[in-house]
Amino acid sequence: MILIFAIGLTCLSSALKAQSSRPATDASPTLAGQTFLTSPGEQWKLLWHDEFDGPTLDASKWTIGLAWRGDDGTRRHHSRDYASCITDDNIVLRNGMLQLLTQRRDVTGANNAVYHFTEGFIQTAGKFEYTYGYCEVRVKVPADDGPGLWPAFWMLSKGWPPESDVAEFWTGRPEPHTHQGFAFRDDNGKVKWESIHKDQIEPGFHTFGMEWGAGYQIFNRDGVVTLSVHNPRVPATPMYLILNSGVASKPAPTAQTKFPNAFVVDYVRVYARPADTSTQPTK
Repeated sequence: MILIFAIGLTCLSSALKAQSSRPATDASPTLAGQTFLTSPGEQWKLLWHDEFDGPTLDASKWTIGLAWRGDDGTRRHHSRDYASCITDDNIVLRNGMLQLLTQRRDVTGANNAVYHFTEGFIQTAGKFEYTYGYCEVRVKVPADDGPGLWPAFWMLSKGWPPESDVAEFWTGRPEPHTHQGFAFRDDNGKVKWESIHKDQIEPGFHTFGMEWGAGYQIFNRDGVVTLSVHNPRVPATPMYLILNSGVASKPAPTAQTKFPNAFVVDYVRVYARPADTSTQPTK
């Protein structure tokens, strides 16, 4: 089993190297030229970013594991919705890319529960949090590796909700699709969503972004606005960033799901919101 796993991981790494290699680049200092924003891109200044060009994860920016205790108290398992447990070896930096792996293997949690899959999970709680701005990620989803995979780029604050999902993916349920939007609690205490689901996950790399200001969020995919929300329940508190691969409990992977697989991240960038903007996209 160890030899088979090593061969599989080597093949995965070789394939990712062939299709994902790029020269190291620095993030643009502004969003100049981007027309989907509520104000000229030149006014949006780079606030925080990670290009994943180093040999290892930057511990000054990211922490491995949940920012909350999780259901086993060790910050390594989200909830019953996830069939995967978080392990450090699922976080790999190579060729200027972050690879968040999922693997089919048994891990026993602190609560003696046995998880049949593992995932990668990193977050910026206590290291980087922001209120209002524009965040963007460039990613490649393992959409062709079979059902049951659940990677995402999302944001949380202390407590839940709110939650903002900039780019969430299911490779099943029952068809592959993406999700963007946010969760909030209404006057009756019920959790509700302002969000959009889009069928299918296109192959290759894509950018997903979210502009966030007082009372609004505007989501885009490859620079095209997908959802504009104007709602007083839009989060108004500092939120931290989360990137994770993951395996869903329902729908679970099948025998056809390929392991190991990778949620590949080229970069994460956050730009500061200008002091005075409208809340309507210019395109």
